[in-house]
Amino acid sequence: MSLKLLFNGSIISDAENKKDNVDAEFENDTYIPPYLKLMHKAIKHFKITDYNQPLLDTLIEWFKTHEIGGKKISENEAKKLASFVRLPSFQKGGNRAFEKDRQK
Repeated sequence: MSLKLLFNGSIISDAENKKDNVDAEFENDTYIPPYLKLMHKAIKHFKITDYNQPLLDTLIEWFKTHEIGGKKISENEAKKLASFVRLPSFQKGGNRAFEKDRQK
């Protein structure tokens, strides 16, 4: 069994590293703010791509179930985070059909 030392000072095994460990994904970077780590976790969780854009409300509810620094994500923070993990063209509001918007 091999172990890895993460940038935050914790040590994890290979098995732990293969799990959805956001810290492990950024181990080579010098500093990733906790909000960006959480956004990356959301992108992986929802498999967000140019062609897969979850509804804003779905993302907001997901963000509100998380904590950063022992503090729950507020409604306002969740809205901002949810907006920034989506494409700018989807930040206009409304509930347009995905394919219709992709044709523009």
